[in-house]
Amino acid sequence: MATVYISPSGAGTGSGDSEANAVNWNSGAGLATAETAAGANGTIYFLSGNYGFGGTEIFDGDGITYESIEVNGAVLGDSGTLRELSLGSGTNGGQTLRNFKFVDVRIEGQNGTTENQLVENCYISAPTARDYNTSTTNGLQAQSYASGKYLTFSKCVIEINVSTSGLRILQGNAYKLNSCTINITTGSATDIGWSYGDPAEIKNCIFVSDNDSAISSTTGSGTTGRGDFATYSTFSSFYQMGSTNDSGGTNNLYDTNPLFVNASEGDYRLRPSSPCINAGTAS
Repeated sequence: MATVYISPSGAGTGSGDSEANAVNWNSGAGLATAETAAGANGTIYFLSGNYGFGGTEIFDGDGITYESIEVNGAVLGDSGTLRELSLGSGTNGGQTLRNFKFVDVRIEGQNGTTENQLVENCYISAPTARDYNTSTTNGLQAQSYASGKYLTFSKCVIEINVSTSGLRILQGNAYKLNSCTINITTGSATDIGWSYGDPAEIKNCIFVSDNDSAISSTTGSGTTGRGDFATYSTFSSFYQMGSTNDSGGTNNLYDTNPLFVNASEGDYRLRPSSPCINAGTAS
């Protein structure tokens, strides 16, 4: 177990033992070097900058914490081109991702994972409109984990831009959302929802859509769209999220504008008059 540093550029000869001697990301090719140097349960610190990669990147270090030193300083992805970030494998789990900004990245926990995983204090943005009607373009996915194991998104801002279709912005039954803000831009899409199993937990979250009629009102299984987020939520807020989220769950707020400072500019802080302040739970 060790602390290792990685940078978005450089000569590629660094061992990672200091910021000045950071491993070169090298379009993702240097990540395995950093993971080996960190070892099980180690930490990899990402220096600020843009970390581009190809179609799929895998963070597979056993129990490793991957952390941007500066909040939102390490930017992973490629605006305009969908990328996939896969967490762990059937044998390596327990990863933590903290303080990153993801741009047009689909985050997927691997089926069969036997340890909890955490994505914390990250900005997950999809500025390019996507058709979320297939399993390869849904926003966040975690399913078929070992019993009692989950991929938790905590204190994250999640922006999802939907194009012409609307299923599966969330997929699976092994994810938890805790203290997250989810902003859905609907475009011309309808029937926006989630699929493949009931969410394990949604708590202290704020859901906002720009179209009150775009969220699904159907229920079902598999690929059938479901929009009843509120039913599985506690101490959460739903604004312009369709009639299916006008009730249900426990201690939720319905049809209530959370009063962000400036969501159009990515500022999701709450104004002093926000009804969401002190409406959550510390437990």
